[in-house]
Amino acid sequence: MKSIRTAPFVVASLLFLWTSMALATTDAAFQLNKEGISLMKAGKYAQAKEKFLAAVEEDSVYAEARVNAAKAAEMEDPPDWVTVKTQYLTVIQFIDAENMGALLGIGEYYVKVSNMPDAEASFRKVLELDPQSGAARFGLGNMYHKMKKYDKAAVEYKKALAKDPNAYSRGYLRLGIYEFEKNATSKKFGKATEYLEKYLESGDREKEGLYYAHSYLGQILVHTGKPQAALTHLQKAKEIDPKAFENYYFIAEVYSQMNKWKEAETEYLACLKQNPGYGEAHFKLAVMYQQQYRDAEAIEHYKAAAKDPSFRNRNTARSMAQQLEEYLKKVEAAEAEEQGL
Repeated sequence: MKSIRTAPFVVASLLFLWTSMALATTDAAFQLNKEGISLMKAGKYAQAKEKFLAAVEEDSVYAEARVNAAKAAEMEDPPDWVTVKTQYLTVIQFIDAENMGALLGIGEYYVKVSNMPDAEASFRKVLELDPQSGAARFGLGNMYHKMKKYDKAAVEYKKALAKDPNAYSRGYLRLGIYEFEKNATSKKFGKATEYLEKYLESGDREKEGLYYAHSYLGQILVHTGKPQAALTHLQKAKEIDPKAFENYYFIAEVYSQMNKWKEAETEYLACLKQNPGYGEAHFKLAVMYQQQYRDAEAIEHYKAAAKDPSFRNRNTARSMAQQLEEYLKKVEAAEAEEQGL
């Protein structure tokens, strides 16, 4: 299972801000919380956090301000995990044990720090309070995903999507990736394609998600022999993350399918610039160079492919390098003998 490289997915409730005012809330605390919400919407998370914490100073039992402070702290770069944990637990332990926002938030925090028993307990508590909670199901899906229990994660993502496909559209992305990996050998990518396309249709504009959706769809289209459509997706993925070597490799595969050998060579070499030891690219270049009678370059890349311990055909690459070297020696000997005569 390929990992997703950037920050982990968060439950949709992370974007929800409480705006109602409890009867005991002071005017000053309410105003500070309101100002914090405006700053959150403007993407000024550190300033928003300070406003929420100031509201808590005014009113220590203002649960909504504490939850908002935790959310703002998590959105900071880097996140302020001490504030996240402290504020959620303060709400649950001392103010409102059934506060859904705090329970969901601390559950996601526990997933991030790999405290899975407490994460599950938090999400299950939410489901006791609201059996229809899509956010809790999505949180459980994230938890199982991190535990590499992908079948269980898929069940929870599907339940979250059944509740609200727009709020939990990231579930489509994860389901698409699961289906791709599960059917990589059989090349039966119908369900993977369906989920990935639904994710793109959802309108989520987060770069990480878009990168993976385009990259995996591109790979599927390469495998199913649709090079032009594959190229469209792979080029988009490359634009989002120019350092990801996989896209250069699959773009090269597309050009190979189209018999555009110069373009393929350029992309294989670009792939190796990002990942110099990638055996698959070395092997494909070696074959291409051998067909073009560029034997010295072919030998170089066969040997490089043989050094990649993860390359399944490394023994073949080693053998091809040896055979080509032996052939060239025989040719050289024959030429020398002919010149001697």
